[in-house]
Amino acid sequence: MKLKKVLAAAVASLLTVSALAVSASAAIYVPNAEVTDENGNVLGTLDAKKRQLLDGETLIGTLSDDNITVVDTDGNVIGKCAEEQPAPGLTIDANWLIQLYNVGNEAEGKPPTDYGVDVTKIASLTAYMEVVKGANEEYAIDLDLYDPSIDGFGGSFIYSANGGAIGSQSDSPAYKEESEDEFGNKIPAVSMFDKYNWPHNEWWGLPEEGDSPEGVEAGTNTGTIDYGKKLHAEYIRKFAYSLTYDVANDTSGEDMVWPAGGECYQVGLQEWGGDLALNLKIRAFVCKDIDGNVMLAFDGLGNKVDETELNAIIDDLSQPYVPAAPAEEDTSEDTSAPETSAAEENNDETTSAEANEPAATTAAPASSSSSTNTGLIIGIIAAVVVVIVVIVIIVVLKKKK
Repeated sequence: MKLKKVLAAAVASLLTVSALAVSASAAIYVPNAEVTDENGNVLGTLDAKKRQLLDGETLIGTLSDDNITVVDTDGNVIGKCAEEQPAPGLTIDANWLIQLYNVGNEAEGKPPTDYGVDVTKIASLTAYMEVVKGANEEYAIDLDLYDPSIDGFGGSFIYSANGGAIGSQSDSPAYKEESEDEFGNKIPAVSMFDKYNWPHNEWWGLPEEGDSPEGVEAGTNTGTIDYGKKLHAEYIRKFAYSLTYDVANDTSGEDMVWPAGGECYQVGLQEWGGDLALNLKIRAFVCKDIDGNVMLAFDGLGNKVDETELNAIIDDLSQPYVPAAPAEEDTSEDTSAPETSAAEENNDETTSAEANEPAATTAAPASSSSSTNTGLIIGIIAAVVVVIVVIVIIVVLKKKK
């Protein structure tokens, strides 16, 4: 019994310190929605989903069709967002979620959407994305400190259909009736809603240069992507990747192509790290049919693009990574003669004596990037120490028996 308690405590400690080692994972990059007027005064932060600038419940302004300018109720420009905001139909928060078809839901901030395509023909989804420095400077780490073996990435392709013929959680037709297995055990019924509303399509890790499904068996892969989940991942260049989810050949082995007759069809990507040190920035999202033809494509802000525009985005993403240039130091010297006060003249002897002592140096405070990286290393070392302690405890307790 004592052994179990010791092990439980040790495992809990191990999980705690191990969490430190993956604290620098990514969240979806959210465009800065702070609104300022022409004089640089901050008016507030836009509710990007509602496309409104609010003061409590009072409407101050509305986001215009250019997705960056904010206008008042008379149509006068009152300010601009710090960055271009998502187009109508796209939500960017913990998710990057785009509406492909929707009858409209004002309460959820989802406008009526119809691109005139048969969404039941969508067979694969591809996200083109890059790792970028976290948008929040307080928590961000330098991009060059990213270590794919430590900084964990993972999430899910969001793929959902509901309403209409598919139904809701409380009222949905059966996809599979209740049945029994070969041993007489009951297999619960599955509704259409359960089948097609948020199926599990997880992805974990990102590939590194040279990685491939074949490299899994050969042991040559250096990235952390799991190729065993019907997921096609490609390394585009340093910090840039594509992930493709094969809808028509889902991880469950079942055909997950949407049925007709729903009222809401939406797709996107989640990242479950939820940390602000690094962000995943979606640059393009593509829906293809079973033959690989592009049915719908969007840029990272949810604007529909044609194939020429899509290829231009991919070409831009494929350009070699160039590290940010270090900030230039001010090397100019102040040549003006310092003024000498009477008090300083009276202290000539003291300052002369101090001049013969070695100059003291003040170390600059460590940057948040360095401290974050050090914390990760400490977390890993602590985890290893805990494992060793557990082994020693087990050996000692067994000898006492």
